[in-house]
Amino acid sequence: MGQRWQIPVAVESRARMGVLAEFSRGDARGAHTLLNLALDGRIEMGIAIGGILHRGRTGNAGGIGHLVVRTGGRLCRCGQRGCLDAYVDDAALRRALLARAPSPEAAQDAVHLLAQATAAAALLVDPTAVVLGGNLPALGGGLVERLRSALGAILPPGTVPPVMCSTLGSRAPLLGGLELVLSKAGSPPSDSPLWIRQ
Repeated sequence: MGQRWQIPVAVESRARMGVLAEFSRGDARGAHTLLNLALDGRIEMGIAIGGILHRGRTGNAGGIGHLVVRTGGRLCRCGQRGCLDAYVDDAALRRALLARAPSPEAAQDAVHLLAQATAAAALLVDPTAVVLGGNLPALGGGLVERLRSALGAILPPGTVPPVMCSTLGSRAPLLGGLELVLSKAGSPPSDSPLWIRQ
């Protein structure tokens, strides 16, 4: 497409585009090591270090939805068993926060599994902040508190990163996508059109 139309083209996940927006325009603006944990049909994570998007060797960095959290557990769409994606979705988290699950243990399970995966990422990159994006902010502040509490029970003392909801909302992937395209075109962020600035 880029060759045909002679324009810069970039393809990234919503979580990755979101982390670029959070770094440049969100409440975690300028955070050296930033994680954007997003739920948009599936759980994924965008990672930015020093404002640079981290994709990894194969481009799969941040794919925590396929972290196995239950050995031999539910079948995931990827073919593995026990992936985080098989247990955590909008409905499961909403039930956990509204205590509509069949039991208190089931209600806590989705949040605990999400915290477990987030803790693994936090131990690897020691983030300055973790931003909850995608559909997660719509679940309310209760998720932030429950996630912080669960992380505190998993991570060593003094290592729990700040956790916050995105204030950019559904615009985050769009804003991040524009940042990405502008960078590929060689335009600095200050050249961004006024309508995408805060």
